[in-house]
Order: sequence, then structure tokens, then C-alpha cells
Amino acid sequence: MTLNTPSVDWVKAAPWLLFLAALVIRLLHLAALQHTFELLPYFMGDALYYDVFAYKIATGKMAEYRHEVVYSPVFMTYLAAIYKLFGHHTILSRLGNVLMESAVCVFIYWTARTVWNHRAGLIAGIIAVFYGAYIFYSAELLKPSMGNFLMALCMLLLIRNARHPRLWQWLLAGALLSTAAFARKNLAIVAVVIPVWIFTTFSKKHLMKSLIYILIFAGAMIVTHKSWMTWYRMINPNQEAAFSESGIHFYIGTNEMAHGTYTRIPGIQPSAIGHTVDAKKVAQAETRRPMSYAEADRYWLQKGIAFIFAEPLKWLWLEAKKLFLMLNDYEVPNDENYDYTRKLSWVLALPFLSFGLIAPLGFMGIFLERNNRDPAVRLLIYYLAAYMVSLLLTFVTMAYRYPLHLPLILFAGLTLSRLPDLWREKQWGELKKSGLVFLILFIIGNANTFMPVVDYDHTTELRMQRARELMQQKKAPFMLTAEGPVPAPLVPGSGRMQSPPPAATPLEPPPAESLRERLERIRQSQIRNLQQAHETSQAAGG
Repeated sequence: MTLNTPSVDWVKAAPWLLFLAALVIRLLHLAALQHTFELLPYFMGDALYYDVFAYKIATGKMAEYRHEVVYSPVFMTYLAAIYKLFGHHTILSRLGNVLMESAVCVFIYWTARTVWNHRAGLIAGIIAVFYGAYIFYSAELLKPSMGNFLMALCMLLLIRNARHPRLWQWLLAGALLSTAAFARKNLAIVAVVIPVWIFTTFSKKHLMKSLIYILIFAGAMIVTHKSWMTWYRMINPNQEAAFSESGIHFYIGTNEMAHGTYTRIPGIQPSAIGHTVDAKKVAQAETRRPMSYAEADRYWLQKGIAFIFAEPLKWLWLEAKKLFLMLNDYEVPNDENYDYTRKLSWVLALPFLSFGLIAPLGFMGIFLERNNRDPAVRLLIYYLAAYMVSLLLTFVTMAYRYPLHLPLILFAGLTLSRLPDLWREKQWGELKKSGLVFLILFIIGNANTFMPVVDYDHTTELRMQRARELMQQKKAPFMLTAEGPVPAPLVPGSGRMQSPPPAATPLEPPPAESLRERLERIRQSQIRNLQQAHETSQAAGG
């Protein structure tokens, strides 16, 4: 009996085995990184912001201050629910990410099995289990794992609808995509192509049904979006910034100084605060008129478009760089650093599968399916193409590229399942042509032509060094609670933060100081500390 005609018992056991294998690997990685979790309060980054704001939601104190930063309400609500039920334990949130990433491996298996066969599903599932990026994010206090979970389940439901449409699946798929777009805003572009896919798939035989499916899917997306926004306004009534950063993100990746990945704009901090408050201030300074946050965001969009018309050749070359980074094996760091984390985790240091191999295999699978008119295959291609366009419109980093992995892993599973058949059937022409596709993309994926010039590992090492110094000096790290920045002593070995004791004297800012101003004051202090550490290290080296 071959893998293409498996026994019923094996089909039932496969998803459980995949989930178990993924769970064990990710738990080992989580345990290997546990000694670094206590450093979280020392880093002014997305993970700390999410942790602090989620803690405010859990304690009902989010509404006490006006907020000028925009963060995903979905991920904050997820963290807040854990903190509310179990206390302020970040390890439980990371365990939730582990479970979600393990479930993704099962969703990938089911999806590939539905589109092609059991063998393709099993291979795709195994790839997901041993995929380095999936393992990496499972231990991070960041939102990519949640977005990956939501999109993997959404695509599974849509593909099942391509076989046997069900109204509840359209409803749930729309809700999942709308929620995933809060975890990664670039995913909103996928919502544009799915109605097109629904119409082209069902309209020839059932025009009215196709329109009904579109209305149900779109309606679920709109209702879900409105529900999340209503919830966010309830818990954060003093939100001042517009819930959109598409204009500034477009300009960050589309300007005369851009190089394909995140580009620092003068006067704008590389953070959520910078993308809202600083972006508004710079826009007002350049236009010499007051602006709302929404107007400022439109200003940056228009400025990016103006660059395209002013420098069309330079823009095309910039897009070529983005495409190179999009297809390259290198995981461009942003708030997280994959390569540096491999030095901290003996598990992640193992030779797991990487994008430089999966992407060529995935596009090879797309080439092999070039004549396949199966709606499920077309859906995966539409999703991949739409999301690649969104990256060309913004910039490429590891977190932003993350949603591309899902369709490429599925097609990579198809490729490895199809190659033995092509060899056995002696389809040498097809093997040569598809092999050429793989070879070209493999060379691009492992070349170093347009690599970022920033030394990300050195920057991360400086931050780690400073954090260790603070711990050795027993200086309490800053924790931004609803009461303001206060010392938050660590519970030894737990990876969590204690609430400040009642007798502790908080570092109270003036009453009129906004949250943004407090964060900026602390950020400037940390910058000075990093500069001092860097100068000290240079002096020692001299």
C-alpha cells in the first residue's frame, strides 16, 4: 500500500503525529529561550508595548490615559485575556503561540490533502513542523503566530468551500481574514482578491449563489472589523491616533532613501509612536499647517506617490530590490532577530528548513500546476500574488514576509510529492523546465547582492549587553503600567514581572504628560545608556 492510498488509521493518525512533533520541538525551543524572558522589561519594543497595554486592559486601567500609539487590538486582547484569567505571566502567552503554531502544521496538512492528496499533505505538514521561522515565532511575544494561525485556518475553510460550499464556512472565513488583518495589515489586500476568486469559481454555473457567497464573506469581514473597532474604542476611549498607518508605511518603503527593507525617516522614530505622533509632527512641519492623524497619513501616501512619478526608474530599481529581499533566504530583522536568536537557542541552531529552500520548491510547485484550473490551486496563487504586491507597496522584513510562507510551504509539499511520479513516468522535459525554475530561484534565494548594510546582530548584542548590565547592577527595569513608568522587580527564573508593591514610589510624570511623552522620555534615556555602553566598549577595544 502506497502513501497515495493510505489506510484509514494512518489518515487519522497523521494530524495528531504532526501536532505532537511540532509541539515537542517548539516547547524545547521555548525552554531553551526561557533564560532570556526576564530581559523583556529592558527592551523598548513591540513585545513590551503589547505586554504593558494588555496588562492595562486586564486591570481595567487602559482608559485612564490618552493614547497616541496604534497596536493590534486582537493580539492585545489575547494577551489581556490570559493576564485576566491567570495573572501577569508572559510564559502562558508564549505557550499559546506554541499551540497555535503547532496547529498550523495540522491545518497545512489538511489543506494540501484537500487540494491534492494525502502524500502532498503529509510532506507539507512535515515541512511546517521543521520550518525554522515557524519555530522561531512560537516563542516570541509578538503577533505573527496569531496571524499565521488565523490565515491557515481561513485558507483551509475557503478551499473546503471550493469543494463543498457551506454558509457557515463563508462566515467564519470572512471573520478570520478580518481578524488576521488586524495582526498584519498587509493581509487586507487578500480581501480584494477573494471575492474575485469566488465570482470566477461559482458564477458560471450559479451566478446568484456566487453573489450570495460574496455578500456573506464580505459581510462577515465588515461586521468583524466593526466589532473589533467598537471593542477597542470601549477599552481605549482616549485613543487619539487614526487606526491607519498605511500611508507612512508606504512612504517608508517608497522614497529616495529607501533600500527595500525598513528605512529610517529623519525625524520619525522607528516605532509605533514614530509612525503616528512623529509622522504627524513632521508632516505638519513640512506643510506648515495643522493636521489630523488621518490627514498626516494621507500626506505620506501622496509623498510616496510623488516620488514614483518624479523618479520612475529609481522606483523600479527599488521594487527589484524588494523582490530580491522577498525571495531571499535572509530573514531581515526588525523588532526581532532570527539569526541572533539562533545563538541563544540550541534548538533553533539546528539545521531546520529555511526560506531559501522552501521558496524555490514552492514556486517550482506553482510551475508544475501552471495548467491546473482547480479553484483551490488558483486561490493559493491569488493569495501569494496579492500578498507579494502588498510587500512591493511597503517594505520587506521577516515579520512582514511571514504570511508568504503558508502558500509556499503548501506548494513545496506538492513539488516533493510530485517529483517521484515525474521521474517514474520519465517526464524529462517537465523535470528540466521545473528544475530550471528551482535553480534560478535557489540562486536568488541564497545570493548576497542586495543585503541590508545595517549590522543587526551588533545592534541586538548592544541591547543584550546593556540589559545584562542592568540586571547585574540590580537596577529595576522600567514597566509602563496604568500608573505610569514604575520599577517592576522580576520574579527570579519565572520570565514574568511582579506588580509594584503598594509602598513603592512610582516615577510619576506631570499630570498633563501623555503616554507618548512618557514613552519618549524613557526611550531617550535608554538611547543614552546604549550610547554610553557603545562608547565604553570602543574605549575598551582601543
